[in-house]
Order: sequence, then structure tokens, then C-alpha cells
Amino acid sequence: AEPDDIEDRNFSVTIFNHFGEKIFETTDYTQMSRTGTGWNGEGFPSGIYTYVVKYKLADQESETTKQGKLTLVR
Repeated sequence: AEPDDIEDRNFSVTIFNHFGEKIFETTDYTQMSRTGTGWNGEGFPSGIYTYVVKYKLADQESETTKQGKLTLVR
């Protein structure tokens, strides 16, 4: 999905560490960082993380949820 197709009020990304603790969350896709930093600007350590992305496209009636794992290597 292209960012222009996503309804602003229906978007979220949540990332959890391997203990299941929420370490990052945003509802603004324009504020997402590709640098591996969290709320406080500090870098996340190398490891395996779980992500959950929820969004609703402008032409859809229902929300879409995608989830998976990602590996961060520093």
C-alpha cells in the first residue's frame, strides 16, 4: 500500500521485544524511523522483534493487520 492510500486515523505500528514488551508504537507513518531508534532516540539492541501493522485503505471497509518478525543487526 502506498502512504497516500492509507487513512491517517486508521494506521498503527507496534513493535515488541522478545519478552513481549511493547518498545515502540506510532500512529503516524510519516514519523517512522529506519534508524532503529525508539521513543527516546536511543538505538534498539540487535535482536529479533515482533511487529504488528494495522491500517485501513481509503477504498476498503475493514482494517488490515500484518504481523511478523524482524531481525535487527548492528
